[in-house]
Amino acid sequence: VRINGNNDLSSMENEDNGVETLLRTKRACKTFLGCVSKHRPIVLFLDDVQWIDNESLGLLQSLLTDHNSKNICYLLCARSDDPGFKELPQFLRLPQMSSVGIEPPSLSSQNNKSTLLSCTTINIEDLPEDGVRQVLSGLLGYTEGCGEIAALARVTFQKTRGNPFFISQFLQLLHEENVLTFSGDNERWEWEMQDKMARVDVSDDVLKSIDARIHKLDAATQRALVIAAHIGFRFRIDVLVVALLEDYKRMYPGVEEKMLHQRINRGVSKAEKASMLFRMSGRNNELCFMHDRVHQCCYDMVEKGAEKQLMYLSIGRRLRSLIRHNEGEPSLQFLAADLLNLGKALMDDQNEMMFLVELNQTVAELAVKKSSYSASAHYLRQAMSLLEGQSVWRTNYDLALKLHSSFAWASCYANEIGDCHSAVETAVSNARTVLDKQSAKKAKLRSLEMQGRSKQVIANGIDAMKELGSPLNRNPSKASIIFQILRLRSRLNKMTDSDLLALPKISDARKAAAMDILGRITLSMILSNDKIATLQSGLRVLDYSLTHGWMDKTPWAVCNFGIVEKMVFKNLTKARRYALLAKAMIREFNLPLASSEVIFQSEGLLLPWVRSWEQSIEPLFRGSELGMKNNDLYNAAMCLTILCPILLHTKPLGYAMDKLEFIVSTQIHIQGHSVHIQFSRPFLQQALNLLGREENVMDLNGEAMQEEDVLGATLPASYVASFYLRKLELACYFRSLVLAERWAETNPYEKGKEGLDVFCPSTVYTRFFKAITYLDIAKKRKNARKLQREAAKSVQWLKIHVEKGCYGAEPFLAILQAERATACRKAKIDELRLQYDLAINCCLAHNLTGIAALACERAYISLRQQLKEESRAEARGYWAQAVDLYSRWEAFGKVEALETMSEAVEDKCGRSHPPEEVGIGCQTSIE
Repeated sequence: VRINGNNDLSSMENEDNGVETLLRTKRACKTFLGCVSKHRPIVLFLDDVQWIDNESLGLLQSLLTDHNSKNICYLLCARSDDPGFKELPQFLRLPQMSSVGIEPPSLSSQNNKSTLLSCTTINIEDLPEDGVRQVLSGLLGYTEGCGEIAALARVTFQKTRGNPFFISQFLQLLHEENVLTFSGDNERWEWEMQDKMARVDVSDDVLKSIDARIHKLDAATQRALVIAAHIGFRFRIDVLVVALLEDYKRMYPGVEEKMLHQRINRGVSKAEKASMLFRMSGRNNELCFMHDRVHQCCYDMVEKGAEKQLMYLSIGRRLRSLIRHNEGEPSLQFLAADLLNLGKALMDDQNEMMFLVELNQTVAELAVKKSSYSASAHYLRQAMSLLEGQSVWRTNYDLALKLHSSFAWASCYANEIGDCHSAVETAVSNARTVLDKQSAKKAKLRSLEMQGRSKQVIANGIDAMKELGSPLNRNPSKASIIFQILRLRSRLNKMTDSDLLALPKISDARKAAAMDILGRITLSMILSNDKIATLQSGLRVLDYSLTHGWMDKTPWAVCNFGIVEKMVFKNLTKARRYALLAKAMIREFNLPLASSEVIFQSEGLLLPWVRSWEQSIEPLFRGSELGMKNNDLYNAAMCLTILCPILLHTKPLGYAMDKLEFIVSTQIHIQGHSVHIQFSRPFLQQALNLLGREENVMDLNGEAMQEEDVLGATLPASYVASFYLRKLELACYFRSLVLAERWAETNPYEKGKEGLDVFCPSTVYTRFFKAITYLDIAKKRKNARKLQREAAKSVQWLKIHVEKGCYGAEPFLAILQAERATACRKAKIDELRLQYDLAINCCLAHNLTGIAALACERAYISLRQQLKEESRAEARGYWAQAVDLYSRWEAFGKVEALETMSEAVEDKCGRSHPPEEVGIGCQTSIE
């Protein structure tokens, strides 16, 4: 599977840095393993894990913690004497590996109690003498009890100390010395226990034994192995030929180049026959060393220091011709850069050094395309080391500035924060103009943002804006904000959409840079819950856009003003206008990087107020994909977050659950266990409960989440309010009045009301479920006028918004109007039926199947309360319709509860019909 990216260093500043590529890679691997492991168990063996790179490490962590991939055993093999071994458990978030023995299974939950991960550590030791005897018996075809094999095993154990690789080398040496031979007459291996065997030794230093075998080869083959070892453990034959050709010309003067190629191929064949090299299966042009010990031995045949540096430099120089003939082949460019970097200390030609600088820049860009930022930072670091000293800023200013700015971005995304900030300081201190500083400064803002240091992001951004001549007041007064809103509203009212789409692009470089900085710090303002500063940012961007021309943040500012129209002036028509205008600006101004942000605001916050909620599902999923592609992870996560309340009620619960699981897992992949997860998981748990997957159907404490995870986290008040709204909805669906009253009166609603009021579905759900709870309580109590007034407020709010064009609120208003008529006990049966029928049909027209089922259930209860026999007969029809609609919604947990009640009545009365009273448990029943 090949997954392509399209990144370069210049795009890192625009945050298009291949995160989508990494995410697609992870999703593809996890989906594949999840599908395959459902049918049969899988064992994945990963060798030499101590050398794992950062990108592979992230993929492995993602696979290990994927709860959808079951029946998979991961075997991770690492050398305990390698420095990277001790850090593996910490990097993989596994229990600490012990040095001996086997640990019992342990738990690593990654803050997710639904993920069970057991880790067993096995220390592989050398074979005991009995084990050596078993190995030799199997290899040579003797029984274990044979005296001859016991004597050979004893000597072999003494020579090799039970190391399996040493044993194979020892047998190979015995065969080469004609001590171990195959007898054709006896059809078995035979040997003689003599002094010659005693002189063969591999246990003191296996490298010496391999070295001895290498020195038995001819000089040309030895040279080929040494050159190959410096190219790498695995290499291409054409690369080896180019690297060897000059040496062979000196060894065989006067021989034609074609004949030299044949000699090189013969030398490679000799190395293969000597078990030094191995031809890769299915890749005839690629070879690798038989074992890393063989590679190490050939590599160590050149002394460290100047001699080895000269070896690297000479091979790198020879590969330059191959790069020219194979331009655009990344593997050759990486190889040449690595070799030349290792030998750069011996360079004295300025032109060659500049070539290496450019080569390092090229491979750094290639590394970014592969989303390998640590590698990109490494190559840029090598390039900068070739230009050390202050003189470079005088003699080659543009190159130095580009290198340091690019290195700041690469080290930022590689999470090398110290190197990032150091490069920023160097670039800023040597920059000649204010504008030249901006790329490096934005890299620092991004690094601070990645660390979650929102206050520092805002402070650094405001300082940068002040330096650019566009100061921003950190604590504006409400009066100044109101004045800006009224002034901008007046200007916008005088302009048509065509006028706004015809705005020129901003030409003032300083103002454009200042607005770019403002756009980058706005997210930190949002995360800091600084609503005044966020509002001021949007107003400033919009003001600059109308005065100086459009910029990247202009569509966002237009959407932001649409929210002002909705929240401040209650004008849904203008809110819709600005949402559609912002989307048109994305197309007209060609701003794909702003797409996710605008889709979140327009499709998630504005358009649901004036059209069917279901219409926003596909655009919000697309917005999430665009956000991940452009590394706008916050808005990608927010597009998914705002989908949760829409999916839950407008789609069958099975489909909704699948999508909610995808949303939660995707948010974990792109942002870890951030606050977005705490908003989304309660919706997933609510879907599971309605589906019948939780014993206590009114507890958000099951397989998708743990309640203490939400309550123990520091969350925005609106997120906490949404969490309690999930509890209120479940209590209403399963008709537990005691719990419904508790959750309706919970304080976080009022604290989070302002945040929830922006989201149309959540706002409508809150008004609706609180209102029906108050009406139900009012039916049971005397002097319940206060509760009826609270319910009336919700009805009035819904009525006003429906009149202003809030299409999604219509079904909920219709149900509440029928409920109020029931509470007054003055409506006639035909009038009640008509109102409930209108409400049910309205719900179905909006694809709100669950709400329609709830309306049928409440219609049944209302008609049962009428003491006339004909009303009870009519009520049974609503009961059957409720069961049917809950089944269509796939709320099987609710259907089971209804059927259980019906069966209980049948057992008690001897006939089957809907129960007289509906509830779960006498102590919590509403009836």
